[in-house]
Amino acid sequence: MAMINGTDHILPGLHKLVQVLDTAVANRSPAHAYAGVCTALPLLVGDAQIQLPAFAWRPHPEHYARHELYCSREHGYCVVAMVWAPGQATPLHDHDGSWCVEAVWSGQLEVTYWHLLQADDDTGWRFAQGARQHQRAGDCSGLLAS
Repeated sequence: MAMINGTDHILPGLHKLVQVLDTAVANRSPAHAYAGVCTALPLLVGDAQIQLPAFAWRPHPEHYARHELYCSREHGYCVVAMVWAPGQATPLHDHDGSWCVEAVWSGQLEVTYWHLLQADDDTGWRFAQGARQHQRAGDCSGLLAS
């Protein structure tokens, strides 16, 4: 197990979190791993045995913060706590072919989806704003790259 400050003492319930996520992704295609994590993550959010450490709640004063909690070398996934202070946002971005699943642990989050209209390094990139999704604690969504 490789983790920053990696013990159950630092992140109570780490063993349970890792066991559930390992089961969700082990020996599965990206699509099946994605589906497994989408199913498991909302249940983990509500589990009182799993408590995020104090550093995982700290926002950055100028932009959203990312705090790595765990990385599995065996299964190739990471658990990252992302924190936004009120009014902060994440710039328009893609995931470069990687899949991800996010769950709101506390508070609420507004996610705006974008559709690529034009991709040309010479003439520019254009996007159209898509649907907005409001998420609350326990809600889960993600991105499965095709």
